[in-house]
Amino acid sequence: SWNVGVMVGETADGIDTDFASKGDLGTADQSQEPYSANNHAVSSRAASSNNLGNIHDNRLVFSRSVYSFDIPEDVRPGTMVGLVIASAPNQGVDDKVYAIQEDDGNGLFVINPATGNFTLTRPLDFESVKYYILTVKAANTDGQFSVVRAYFNVLDINDNPPVFNPDSYSINIMENVPVGTSVLTLNVTDDDEGPNAALTFQIISGDRNGQFTVDRNAVLRVQKILDLEHQSVYSLIVQATDQAQCDSVRFTSSAWITVKLNDVNDNAPEFRTANTVYVPEDTSPGTVIMTVKAVDLDSALNGHVEYSLQQHLPNKFSINATSGELSVVGNLDRELVEWISMNVTASDKGQPSLSSSKCIRVVITDINDNSPVFTQSIYTVTVDENMPRGSDLLIVSATDPDEDTNGQVRYTISSKDFYIDSVTGLISVSGNLDREQIPVYSFVVFALDGGRSPRSGTATVNVILRDLNDFTPIIQPTRMTLHLLENITTVPQIVYQETESPKGDVLGRDDDLGSNTKLTYEIIRGNEDGKFSISANGALSLVQSLDREIRGEYLLLVTATDGGNAKMLSEKAYRRDL
Repeated sequence: SWNVGVMVGETADGIDTDFASKGDLGTADQSQEPYSANNHAVSSRAASSNNLGNIHDNRLVFSRSVYSFDIPEDVRPGTMVGLVIASAPNQGVDDKVYAIQEDDGNGLFVINPATGNFTLTRPLDFESVKYYILTVKAANTDGQFSVVRAYFNVLDINDNPPVFNPDSYSINIMENVPVGTSVLTLNVTDDDEGPNAALTFQIISGDRNGQFTVDRNAVLRVQKILDLEHQSVYSLIVQATDQAQCDSVRFTSSAWITVKLNDVNDNAPEFRTANTVYVPEDTSPGTVIMTVKAVDLDSALNGHVEYSLQQHLPNKFSINATSGELSVVGNLDRELVEWISMNVTASDKGQPSLSSSKCIRVVITDINDNSPVFTQSIYTVTVDENMPRGSDLLIVSATDPDEDTNGQVRYTISSKDFYIDSVTGLISVSGNLDREQIPVYSFVVFALDGGRSPRSGTATVNVILRDLNDFTPIIQPTRMTLHLLENITTVPQIVYQETESPKGDVLGRDDDLGSNTKLTYEIIRGNEDGKFSISANGALSLVQSLDREIRGEYLLLVTATDGGNAKMLSEKAYRRDL
């Protein structure tokens, strides 16, 4: 067979149909040439025998043994879509007539009885009928006729968009579905054929991070790891595009897919709580000191969090399993324990359960609940009397177990004779210390802390003065006159002894203590002839008889000396008249 190109509207004039002169045409040949029908390519194909042989010169013969016409389905009615030619080579007058003898197109095509041109009467639809077969008869007035088969092949054009059925889907999948898993097969068709019906798919909305993909078989697959906690619902728009050769005539359609992720318990609770909380030590039991917060990104029971507490010091704190409120249940004392660490565990209710732990440190802050305490309740010190002002005596010390200013101690004193350094507690002399006036000083020192409502402690200080030899013996009167008889034979004889001395001294006294007050007496002048003597207690005695005619008067000078290291003495003059 071969194809003969004809133009719509051509007649048979000029077409060589003299098969007798052509003789044997040899092997079959194929050719095809398009012609234009309303800007659509239409072609015809015809078949002939390899050996037509010599035929009767008057026999009516078609130029092809079979005609085949390709017609795009969008050719408009009224368009000439094919041509058949029959001729009788030796016939002088062309009086042939064409007619459709068998028509499975039900009048879809009409033939011009004179020219053999076929005209389309109704629209074609490739998707409904892909080809038509007609039998055409050509007859002349000589009674000659010929019959030929004409095939009309409807060519597909891209006139149908892809169709999703349904165009809306909703699916639920587990969030941990593996990458590459098929989760949905879309039902999509295109009534065209070939490239016009070949579809490609693209997710054009709702999948910014490329979690899904649709392959050429319309299968929706997971392309990246899913995470419900990041995104739980995807609203996808999938576009199907046919593959017509010209982009401008390609059709697209869209389907809407809602993908809901089902939760998997793949997240442990995460704490959103500070590591440290500060609590005053006087916080009452039952007080909520903080609310522990842990968040589980899972949903339902997988995201329901409960709390428990493990602590090193029991009966101090408790936690509400549901709310996470951490409360004081025991008495706190910063001076005993300054901070407490405990582990809080947050567990979800998934199966299996996931949990996390966090160490929380409770720092117990100070309140001024302790008074300063001196290291001694009574301080006793012995010092010399007459110490110079500013002399250091002793240091008192008090401690306060509270913290910061609550534990800072300052000192005061109740005596005007002494001074205390408010910071160091050093006590020094600020007055005149005289043992003979006040042998022992006793006063109170105070220690005050720096709290807003200061607390204080006290101690007693006893300062015992040690005696110094600061008094000169006193002999009173300093001068006296005694009258003695001469020629006394009873010697030795006490001639003077003062018995009213408060210390038993007959002549003098000393207000010091101890050896400083022990007096010794001596006649230092006027007793050159040894007529008199004086005892340790100052008793003056006549030791030899006197003779007025030899010496009528004696002037004796007596000294009293104390027993101190730095001896002090007094003098007294005795006049003896005979």
